[in-house]
Amino acid sequence: MRSRTVLRWIGLAGALALIALVPSVNAKAPKRRVWSKPVLVSHEFAHRETSIAINPSDRNPKHIFVCDPSGVPNTQHNQSFFHLSKDGGKSWEFIRVENDFGDSRNYFFEGGDCDVAMDSSGTLYTADTWLGSLSIGHSRDAGKTWQGTAIAGTSPMVDRPWLVAGEEGTVYVTYQDVQCCTPSAIWFTKSTDYGQTFAPAVPVTTFAGGVPADPTEGPDGAYTWEGNFVVAGEGQDLYLVYTRRQAPAVTEQSGPETVNVAVSHDG
Repeated sequence: MRSRTVLRWIGLAGALALIALVPSVNAKAPKRRVWSKPVLVSHEFAHRETSIAINPSDRNPKHIFVCDPSGVPNTQHNQSFFHLSKDGGKSWEFIRVENDFGDSRNYFFEGGDCDVAMDSSGTLYTADTWLGSLSIGHSRDAGKTWQGTAIAGTSPMVDRPWLVAGEEGTVYVTYQDVQCCTPSAIWFTKSTDYGQTFAPAVPVTTFAGGVPADPTEGPDGAYTWEGNFVVAGEGQDLYLVYTRRQAPAVTEQSGPETVNVAVSHDG
């Protein structure tokens, strides 16, 4: 009887020791991280394939820039839909990015694929396609006034532009040929004067693969679908992701696809 009592006390002591080792549910529990409730940017000026950029500088760090294509040609607004927040995304305003009478973009109807970026000084950049080329605009006063050009690319039919902004006044641009009619190529250009002038576009990759030994040449190399790109190494290292397919249409009959990364180490 005594030995049984002793065993009970030993068992109780062991259980208490185990309980002491188990951390309390409330003691130093990690804080649950959740997304805040979504904020409506716009109910009227909205479409699909959106892009977003934040201000990387200490000047106006709460500025956030958003765009989405409005449809080309946009004869009503003459541009894609651009929205700016100055309070970290709590509130938004639709802005006109073509408000200078001398801006050549006013004479064309953009509204196709678009993108946005901000350089190290907080300059806002926009890319917007129209039926002929690529429009690039910039604002150095938080969207109050804008300047731009309607012809920033050298390809006659432009699709899916991407922007990366670097040091003050520098913006990098990639885009591809429209895929509806002919085999397509991807192009790269950049500006060091806030997008007012651009260097001649350089082919990142062509529909034939660029060089005869390219393994993507042939039945897998006719059409490209460009992804975004990143810039590092003080503007010298660039990486762009894209896919290749045989047919222009995104269908079950479009043929095999490959995913590729193009790289440049000389800016």
